[in-house]
Amino acid sequence: MRRTQSKQLKDICPSALRIAGASEADTLVVAGHLVDNNVIGHHTHGMIRVREYADTIDRGEVIPSARPRIVAEKAARSDMASIIFTCKRGHGINQPPLGGAEPKLSSAPIAMSFPSTLDGPQVMDMATSVVAEGKVRMYRAAASKPHPGGSLSRTETRP
Repeated sequence: MRRTQSKQLKDICPSALRIAGASEADTLVVAGHLVDNNVIGHHTHGMIRVREYADTIDRGEVIPSARPRIVAEKAARSDMASIIFTCKRGHGINQPPLGGAEPKLSSAPIAMSFPSTLDGPQVMDMATSVVAEGKVRMYRAAASKPHPGGSLSRTETRP
């Protein structure tokens, strides 16, 4: 994989997202998070996502001017628990069903947050598959990188 300085990434990422239609302020925030994820080694939530984000804007699936609300952490701070499920609506189809050989499912993540006696809420974010979708992207991007045997596909179905 090619190595790039974080300063270069912070220049490249906003440009790509601005071209797709995001505002200057939003692109700087998103770029900062994506680059930081790469820098700390969490590549599955880093620069590998830029093209996906730009494509979802182009397809009209993401409205860059929309303003999100963070509800999970607020709920936990208010002594409430939250459980969040998501569905990728057809993209990210990369997981065969149990016993299958062909990818038919996406790894739909589940996130939860709960009040805690520690400093801040307890937050969990997990995949519902053997390999998270971001890891599959990383394995594909670095074709020479080994992956856990049998975790991405099988050559034959099994009951």
